[in-house]
Amino acid sequence: QQSSSEQIESRMNFADVDRAAIPINRQTQTEADAINHENDHRSKLIEEKKEILKLKEADLASKEKLLMESLSTLEMKQLEWEQWRRQEEINWHEKLREKEAATRKSIEENMCKVEKERLASLEKSHMEYEKLEARLQKSLLEVETKERHLKDVEANHQN
Repeated sequence: QQSSSEQIESRMNFADVDRAAIPINRQTQTEADAINHENDHRSKLIEEKKEILKLKEADLASKEKLLMESLSTLEMKQLEWEQWRRQEEINWHEKLREKEAATRKSIEENMCKVEKERLASLEKSHMEYEKLEARLQKSLLEVETKERHLKDVEANHQN
């Protein structure tokens, strides 16, 4: 058994240990509070970053949707342009065919006119030729008649 002085000393040692433990526990508690506070702060930062990330993802999704709509609109505009270009090309070919037909018709009309003028000139020349031939025949007949008459007159004079 312990004597009373030993017991007192033993109690003092426990009290010293308890007193010494209090600052350690307070320090440990303060450190734990600081760690908890830091963890809370980190958790809040993580949550804020998650929120920012969600907002950025939503913004990115919105921009992606707009981009897809723009691409869709661009593709539609491209299709519309291609259809317009094809229609314009068809219209151009049609107008070209119309111009070619009008040019052919004009050329044919001019050729018909020239051909009619050529035929009229040929007919006029032919009629003039026939008139000249008739005059020539008449003149030839007159000359032959005069020649016979002169031969007759000459023959009458010689007799």
